[in-house]
Amino acid sequence: MKFVFVALVSIAISAMPAAAACKKKDLQGTWELYGQVVYSTVNAWLACTIDVNKKGNIAKNSPCLLSIGMEPKIPSGKLKVKNNCGISGSFDTGNDSDFNIQVGQMNSDKTTMSGAGDGPYGAWTFTAVKK
Repeated sequence: MKFVFVALVSIAISAMPAAAACKKKDLQGTWELYGQVVYSTVNAWLACTIDVNKKGNIAKNSPCLLSIGMEPKIPSGKLKVKNNCGISGSFDTGNDSDFNIQVGQMNSDKTTMSGAGDGPYGAWTFTAVKK
């Protein structure tokens, strides 16, 4: 009986797909990014549509909307991904207002990512979904 159980477990484990390593090209595409900024005097959200090229650069003039009444266009930005799908990078929303991604992770399906960092108003968290 033990042999049958061990054999079934071995088959089940070997049938599970291995998580593929992430590559820079996995960042390429259009992402809907939603963030939350929390600071002592600011509690705001951020929504951006960012187009990322195969080098990880965010397209100039990608639009954003901040709940504090701003609608900036991103003048510059770059995302980086590690083999383990860790995400880092930053983007500017104008006036040297950089949103830095200090820790982040892309899901194994490579269509979502989330993380945290700091920005012009304090700490922020984000989730992004690939279109």
